[in-house]
Amino acid sequence: MTAPQQRYETIADDLVRRIRAGEFPPGGRLPSNSALCDEYATSSSVVDKALILVRVGRWYRALPGREKQVADPLPTAAAVAAMIWHTDLPTGGPPDPAEVEEG
Repeated sequence: MTAPQQRYETIADDLVRRIRAGEFPPGGRLPSNSALCDEYATSSSVVDKALILVRVGRWYRALPGREKQVADPLPTAAAVAAMIWHTDLPTGGPPDPAEVEEG
């Protein structure tokens, strides 16, 4: 039986879905941490954990001044697969890219 998702995992999944849907286009900016806290009605620590997952998946990069730029181009299949390991935090790790099929 799979454990229910933690709130930060749900938020990370939603942010990735929104990036893939074009709501946050490649090269664009993600909302500020405080805006995400308001939008998801949660604490900054939960948003911070969610953003770690999104960044590990290479969906955005951090810019100076706490801004977050959506990846351009968007991640490959290998990067998407890397985000799957998040349920194993903190002991897990991303898969070896050589073992992940592109596509």
